[in-house]
Amino acid sequence: MWQFAPNSVHYLLSLWQRMVASVPYVKATEPHLLETYTPEVTSTYITSRLESVAVVVREGLEDPLDDLGMVQQQLEQLSVIGRCEYQKTCALLVQLFDQSATLYQELLSSSNAHQIDVTIQQGRLTWLVYIIGSAIGGRVSFNSNDEHDAMDGELVCRVLQLMNLTDSRLTQGGCEKLELAMLSFFEQFRKIYVGDQVQKNSKVYRRLSEVLGLNDEAMVLSVFVRKIITNLKYWGRSEHIICKTLQLLSDLTVGYSCVRKLVKLEEVQFMLNNHTSEHFPFLGNGVAVSEMRCRSMFYTSLGRLLMVDLGEDEDRFTSFMLPLTNAFESIGAMLANAGTPVFASEEAKKALIGLARDLRGL
Repeated sequence: MWQFAPNSVHYLLSLWQRMVASVPYVKATEPHLLETYTPEVTSTYITSRLESVAVVVREGLEDPLDDLGMVQQQLEQLSVIGRCEYQKTCALLVQLFDQSATLYQELLSSSNAHQIDVTIQQGRLTWLVYIIGSAIGGRVSFNSNDEHDAMDGELVCRVLQLMNLTDSRLTQGGCEKLELAMLSFFEQFRKIYVGDQVQKNSKVYRRLSEVLGLNDEAMVLSVFVRKIITNLKYWGRSEHIICKTLQLLSDLTVGYSCVRKLVKLEEVQFMLNNHTSEHFPFLGNGVAVSEMRCRSMFYTSLGRLLMVDLGEDEDRFTSFMLPLTNAFESIGAMLANAGTPVFASEEAKKALIGLARDLRGL
């Protein structure tokens, strides 16, 4: 029934969000029954989104996942609603995620799988990853406890396992919508469980340690950075993914203690020592001029990481600036041949604009 009244979903979710948000302040003794009916609302929303995927794919309809503004708005509302009777929300998400992930893995390993079936499972997993991110992000809406954190741990482990699967296949191509959902999930996970104000003895970290061997925050941060590097390496053709990825990197490097933990990671040192188009294609001249704006954000984040313990180490600073120095020399050589076709080429224009964007970030 989802396709008959799509414009009413916002208002329905808004009504239930406000009712659920008021529960902690209810003083009346009469039962409000929200704990009875709210899980049904959550379940109906989730299952209707998943059921819509096959119809959208098979009939070529407009995909609700293309309207990211609408998706984020509904997820913010659901993050409050889903936290009411949270154990039921988590049980449903675990069940549906395991079903879709298992079928997706079977399709990928099958030699005669139809692409349309793969696309449908990617769509279902995209919705589930978005919804899991919103469920975790809703933690601030209610007074959480260890039991809820343990449930969040179950959800986080599943998304990270799916990420490992999809990243291992990026050489064969990937699903842009699913990657954007992953980035939305990482942003919610970062806000709630990573950073200066988070208790690291949370049950989430205990579950991550048991299932994935991620024993402390440094190891979790390395997962974030590896994901960022992977996206920058393989998704240079997608401006959406690059910008969202760089925003995640920027958010990670803002925190005082977080940035100090980041700079100790091998993955971060790799970025500081290898920020060239060879490793990160979006830094090359093969992208559109309009997409070069992201480069300033990238270098702002690298600058924060570099300055943590740079001190007066001139050699390290010179080494960091080497790719930019080479770009200056390349442009200088072009200026020396101002009368040649090389100077007037589109590549020369992009090289100058790219360098200016990089310097602006620093």
